[in-house]
Amino acid sequence: MNILHHKSWHVRNRNNIERVKRDEAKAAEEEKEKERKRSLAEQEARTNYLRNQARLRGSEPAATLVPKESRHINFFAEAEAGLKGKEVNEEHEKEKKEEKEAYEKKIGLLTYIGQSAVESQTTKPWYFNPKTQKRTRDSSSDSEADEKRKDFLDPMKAVEKHVKTYKREKKKKKKKKHKRSSPSPPPSKKKSIEELRAERLRREATEKQKVKKLFGELRGEKPKDDIIMDDRERRYNSQFNPDFVRRPKKRYEPQY
Repeated sequence: MNILHHKSWHVRNRNNIERVKRDEAKAAEEEKEKERKRSLAEQEARTNYLRNQARLRGSEPAATLVPKESRHINFFAEAEAGLKGKEVNEEHEKEKKEEKEAYEKKIGLLTYIGQSAVESQTTKPWYFNPKTQKRTRDSSSDSEADEKRKDFLDPMKAVEKHVKTYKREKKKKKKKKHKRSSPSPPPSKKKSIEELRAERLRREATEKQKVKKLFGELRGEKPKDDIIMDDRERRYNSQFNPDFVRRPKKRYEPQY
């Protein structure tokens, strides 16, 4: 709003401001003329009503209105003189105009030549307030910061913090030591049905092999070499005289 004053379309251009003032003055004159005509019409209607009432009563209306001097009776003397009725209207128009100007100054629309938008307003914007007011608004935050600073510089607070940390670390070490000293829980002796079934099948297969071997010896049959499926226990295929080579020892396999 405060730039490009030289443009013809700018609302605060000098020519536009003068044009607006002329239009406002013209509108005010037209409103006054309408009010004058309205008051004249009301007075005429009132006069006609009084005349009709006087005729109905049978009295002469001119007898009470004839002045001492012999001249023409003017029923609109008060209106032409511009007495009370017109004064009230002028005051009303003046109040309306003042209210309008105050509103336009408040929003920054109406500014006189050489006057800024801030000077025309009754109250200054927040960014014109000094920093002291900001400090008063932030007094609560300043007090909190002061308390935090005092707590930080207080040696007793540091001692309390150190004691709490020491107790917490001591409790952690005690828990770790207790875990190390306590024996590990024994493994669960319960086995599932599948494990028990697998063990039973292995035992049955072993017993069948033993029985078969025993009956074969009784019949004079030579025992067949067992086929070794584990690559770690078998001899090399390209080895010279593999029958004379010592077989590797069996590794320990824990029984579950």
